[in-house]
Amino acid sequence: MSDGILDASQIDALLEQAANGELPDQPAVEEKEQKGRNRWLRVVDFSRPTKFGPEEENRMRRLHEAFCRMAGTRLAGQHRIPMELELIDTSQRTWRDAYKLVSRDAACAVVEIKPYGTTCLLAVEMPLLLLAIDKLLGSDDEEPNERKLTGIDMALVKRVLGEFTSAMSLTWQDLAEVEFELTGIENEADAEQMVSASEPTLAIAMEARLGSVSSAVVLLLPHVSVQPALAEYAARTAADMHADPVVKDMLHRRIGEATVSVRAELGATTMGLHEVLALQPGDSIRLTGPAPGEADLVVDDITVCRTRAGRHGSKRAVQIETPMEDVA
Repeated sequence: MSDGILDASQIDALLEQAANGELPDQPAVEEKEQKGRNRWLRVVDFSRPTKFGPEEENRMRRLHEAFCRMAGTRLAGQHRIPMELELIDTSQRTWRDAYKLVSRDAACAVVEIKPYGTTCLLAVEMPLLLLAIDKLLGSDDEEPNERKLTGIDMALVKRVLGEFTSAMSLTWQDLAEVEFELTGIENEADAEQMVSASEPTLAIAMEARLGSVSSAVVLLLPHVSVQPALAEYAARTAADMHADPVVKDMLHRRIGEATVSVRAELGATTMGLHEVLALQPGDSIRLTGPAPGEADLVVDDITVCRTRAGRHGSKRAVQIETPMEDVA
């Protein structure tokens, strides 16, 4: 086909398709339409919560990158456990979906966030812990010694997990005055019931390497658990910005470049929709507001000062008179 004109063979093919009840093939048109859709189409997963803002999520990522370095240094320096940790990914999920990242053979450590009394979950795969406690006891093995945990083994596992929580406490000090404390190791069913299944949760996936073992370490932070710490950091940051004259001046300059809608409002009232629909020419509406000749200056939806209405040359104008906090 050229310029929309069909030759005889193409016409015969179309007639044969019509006789068989088939639609004509339009691969070129479909491909063009698909390319057009792909230019603006963006896949959005509405099942994933967005309770943590982009800035908060980036802050959590940087915080736990520092945690990986801190935990590795403490384990190697204090216990001769040459473990390397690396942050792999952070993602927001519901608690139920986040918990699916936890391996079936992981030890689920319940960690209390003090002084708020909230909890989060740290899951470390058992082969990594077995090799870690072997290193703690002076072993040179590169493979974990698979066995059932004795009481002594469990105490050593808690000691290793305690080093993780201590490192978390140190790295979180810049964010808020909080302390992480290991309160116990739960089984899979109990750990899954820690918080509501729909609670927005930040899942922080890390990789730990020790000897020949490479294991996943997953930290699950429910929003309800860390929200007080995030709020404390935001309040402290706002206070610091307000106290620093340089930062305050820079903030004012940046905000001063924003465009806002300003209007002079002579009065206002509230009416029902049926009253508005019943208005007729000649009807009067009683307004509440400033005295005659005065107007409120409104920026977006916020009244900022009282003005006096008048003219400036050939244009209507208002003259600033009284800030709203001084109006009785």
